Amino acid sequence: MPTTRCPRRPRPTTSGTTTASIGADLVVVSVTGPTTPVAPGQVISVLEATKNQGSAATPGSSVTRFYWSTNSTYDAADTPLAYRSVEPLAAGATSGPASTVMTVPMVGSGGMYYIIARADADQSVSETLENNNTRATAVRILADLIVASLVGPSAAVAPGQTLSINGHHCEPRDVGDGRPDGDPLLLVDGPRAERFGCPAS
Repeated sequence: MPTTRCPRRPRPTTSGTTTASIGADLVVVSVTGPTTPVAPGQVISVLEATKNQGSAATPGSSVTRFYWSTNSTYDAADTPLAYRSVEPLAAGATSGPASTVMTVPMVGSGGMYYIIARADADQSVSETLENNNTRATAVRILADLIVASLVGPSAAVAPGQTLSINGHHCEPRDVGDGRPDGDPLLLVDGPRAERFGCPAS
């Protein structure tokens, strides 16, 4: 009986491609501001480190800039504070931590603010990822209070006479007397400065 052979079917083959991004990628890996409350106009130092986490070296130097913001996300409305130059970085290399001096803006009210560090802020380096350049640190500003009113005697007074003065301002700052920051004090200035607890508002 004759044997019948079936033709061989071709085996399916598979193929695919993998895309790998090759280039520099600058990020801010750490940023640290003052740990105690600051005042408007105060000069402060901020520690920051910028890293090239990409697979290729940066072709030249870059700039990391610092901004003052009401939130932790950078946008064009944030106030520029300072900057530092970052040397060319090999793949995986880090510049810093480095200290940069800047001045707290004259903001109108106390509260929580943010200093944002932005790597390659001038976009001088072509990166594999351009939306991961920022990192923020929180900074607290205490309210700047003034004397709202002061009323003294309307008639003439004599030396040594006890006076009654209606007026105060509450200053929520550490004045070195052991009270914690934010504990209000009533400050009465004169030949003898006195400090009392602020009355409840």
